[in-house]
Amino acid sequence: MAFLQKNKTVYKWNETNRKRFLRIPFLRSPKTEPLEFPLSTNSDRVPVRKNILTSYWRKYRNANEINQEKYIREYYGKPALSDSEVKILEKKLCTGAHKNCRLHFTRGEIDVSGNLSEQQSFILMQREKNRAYFRKNLAVNNTGIIKLTEKIRNSMLLMPSSFSGRADAGRLTPERAWRNLYIHDKNVFQKKIQNEIGDLSVDILLDASASQLGRQEAIATQGYIIAESLTRCQIPVRVYSFCTKRKFTIMTLFRDYDEIYDNDKIFNYFSSGCNRDGLAIRTAIHMMKNSPYEHKLLIVLSDAKPLDTNIVPTTGKTQVEADYTDLVGLNDTAAEVRKSRDFGISIMCVFTGMDEDLPSAKRIYGHNFVRIKGLERFADSVGILIQNELKRL
Repeated sequence: MAFLQKNKTVYKWNETNRKRFLRIPFLRSPKTEPLEFPLSTNSDRVPVRKNILTSYWRKYRNANEINQEKYIREYYGKPALSDSEVKILEKKLCTGAHKNCRLHFTRGEIDVSGNLSEQQSFILMQREKNRAYFRKNLAVNNTGIIKLTEKIRNSMLLMPSSFSGRADAGRLTPERAWRNLYIHDKNVFQKKIQNEIGDLSVDILLDASASQLGRQEAIATQGYIIAESLTRCQIPVRVYSFCTKRKFTIMTLFRDYDEIYDNDKIFNYFSSGCNRDGLAIRTAIHMMKNSPYEHKLLIVLSDAKPLDTNIVPTTGKTQVEADYTDLVGLNDTAAEVRKSRDFGISIMCVFTGMDEDLPSAKRIYGHNFVRIKGLERFADSVGILIQNELKRL
């Protein structure tokens, strides 16, 4: 406040500088009066409007939050969870590198009864493009579904119907009896365990950031082929996309485990905004670990380029330091992938990016990813990756 003029124990401003100061949005008010800022905190020097700056800032911030939420709901669809449920999830998930972030869960439902905004018109048009692209390559796509379905079924048939493993009941293993006495390990018995592939669930997470704008139709088709193949093998599937807009990470659910006839909704996919891959994977893991299935697989279709420069900096950080870019985004996403093992969740990636981003994919997913160069090889490449995961069950 260099333009403030010092006068003993208070600062005063003239009319010219008052107008300059009031250019700040949250300080504009038709009843604004010249303010005095005391150098001391003694009660006899406190002006009547001591907290006006804080008051205006809170009003501005609250109004801005409401406008942001309204924009996100109109653009991406009404929320699928209540405000209280979302706040609980934000408190749990939006921590660390994702502090100050928000979450929006939606089904992507758009009200078409009224006048559509430009964004809504774009979304509806993209949905039609996705379906047209699938129909244009119908023969290749149907062949891919049949091939991938056969590969998954063959893997299921090759799996042993049962195996002998450690358990808390069954035939006692004498050489392991000491473990129960000294380290309280209950699994000192051998038991024949049924290997039921029906206890497997698969989640498919689609990267819907703006970096995918030139591949939207192909990604929607790839997601549909995987989901349809798994559905035909009677494996529960859940499909959703993620992107980040105005500090909101949007999770759009297309179909849930029990919605076996809704694979067509995957064509509602569209891309926009940035992407916080780490937060999206963290959220997906949180949802998956609470599912009733024993074996869980997460398939991520992504270009392995985490990027978000629109987040409000946390206390003590500059905007640049708070940006979710380069190594910050890569390391955070890789850490979330590693954490999935603690919950018994396997993660594999269908890489949709360019050659220059292959090192990033390896950094995040290790060797557990496959690159797709064309629909003709899609079923074979993804089939091998899924087969390898099924063998580890």
